[in-house]
Amino acid sequence: MNDNLLDDQFEEKEHFDQTALNQILKVRNEADELLGKIRSARTMLFILAGLSGLNIVLLFRQESDTQTILIFTCLLVATFLVLGLLTAKSPKITLSMALGIYLLLTILGIVGGESIGAGIFMRIFVIYFLGQGVTAAFKLPSSLQQLQRLGVPKHWLEKAKKLQSLPTTRELR
Repeated sequence: MNDNLLDDQFEEKEHFDQTALNQILKVRNEADELLGKIRSARTMLFILAGLSGLNIVLLFRQESDTQTILIFTCLLVATFLVLGLLTAKSPKITLSMALGIYLLLTILGIVGGESIGAGIFMRIFVIYFLGQGVTAAFKLPSSLQQLQRLGVPKHWLEKAKKLQSLPTTRELR
C-alpha cells in the first residue's frame, strides 16, 4: 500500500484506558478482516495464474496451430502473477485491474461463442473474491487512519502495509 496512508504527525500512546482498548479492538478487527479479504483476492490471482499456466501445458499437447493462444495465455499468466505480486504495494489499483481484466475476458469469451454455463461456478467464485478484495482495499485506509488516531504502535500500521495480520490488543495493556 502506498506510504501516504500514515500521517506525519503520528503519536503513539503508551497507555490505554478500557474504553480506548475496546474502540481499538473494534477497529482492529475490522481492519484485520479487510486485510484477510485482500490476501484472499491476492491468492486468487496466483490461482488464476496457475490455472492459466495449466492451460499452457494442455496447449503444448495439442497438435493444432495454437501459437497465438499460447502467447496470449503466457501473457495472461504473467499479468496475473505481476498483479498478485504488486497487490501488497497498491491493492486498490492492482485488484481493480485484475477484476476488470477477468470480467473483460469473461465477456469476450461469452461473446466469442463460449457457453455462458461453462465454468460458471468458477467465474462467480473468482469475481466474488476479487470483488471482495477491491472493496476491502478501498475501505482499509479509513480503518488504518482510525487506528492511527487512536494511537496504536506504529509497527501495527507497518504490518498492515505488508498485508500482515494485526497484533492483538493484549499487547497494549
